[in-house]
Amino acid sequence: MSSFREGLKERKEELRRFCEEMPSSSEGLQKLREELLRLCEDMSIFEEGRQKLYVMLPRSREAMLIFLEGLRKVDEVLLKNLLAAASVTVPTEGDAPAHTADSEKPSLPDDVK
Repeated sequence: MSSFREGLKERKEELRRFCEEMPSSSEGLQKLREELLRLCEDMSIFEEGRQKLYVMLPRSREAMLIFLEGLRKVDEVLLKNLLAAASVTVPTEGDAPAHTADSEKPSLPDDVK
């Protein structure tokens, strides 16, 4: 795992040096240089975030299972709350009222028939 981090840091530094040494005379090269520098920053943010996540994760298998079970329960509660908030019933095919041409016509009073 540490070799991955070291490799990432080395590549990031190589990329940063390459960008700093790159001539910026043309507009295309300037845009490329800016994109590469932005990539370096994204790599730094990714590395910092990955390190923070790694620190937050439980170390033992049992702790990881408890952590995952907690996430599952949070998901269940969130899902129940979303369903309750939506509470819109959508009729299924069997529940839908039958709409036929005859049922939509107004009926005539008995004395007119």
